Amino acid sequence: ERKHPLTLVHGDYHAGNQLWEAEAKRLYTVDWSDVSVGEGPADIAQFCISNVKTDDRRKWEDELLRAYWNELEKQGVDHSSYTLAMCREAYVRGGIDRWVQLLILMAVYGLDHPDVLPDSFMQYFVDQVGDFIFDHKDEYKVPYLLTITYDAP
Repeated sequence: ERKHPLTLVHGDYHAGNQLWEAEAKRLYTVDWSDVSVGEGPADIAQFCISNVKTDDRRKWEDELLRAYWNELEKQGVDHSSYTLAMCREAYVRGGIDRWVQLLILMAVYGLDHPDVLPDSFMQYFVDQVGDFIFDHKDEYKVPYLLTITYDAP
């Protein structure tokens, strides 16, 4: 079985942590407090669930993942060792695993702070995560990082 490569992941990759400099046409990512080592496509999934309407995600998801995967090759990742299927698997797993955790944390926090996390806010994310899980339920495999060990280089 092939091992999925690990990389630096932001961990809180949503629109509120992206700053766009229009004149330079450059994107800056801020708030690296949740940075960790993980699978890169997890950040893409988190962004899509957080900020992209379900219908738009469904329409553009395959193209977005392919563009990301192709950019990896331009940056030196060998497609024969990291296939598009592996990239998609990491995206699905990253979106579901991360957002199930976040929903639990948000629900617990929201009980004590309903003014910060109102019901409408929570419902948006419940719907987004529910749609993502429904769309990918047949692709989801067990949490990879919990079941696979990595050999140090």
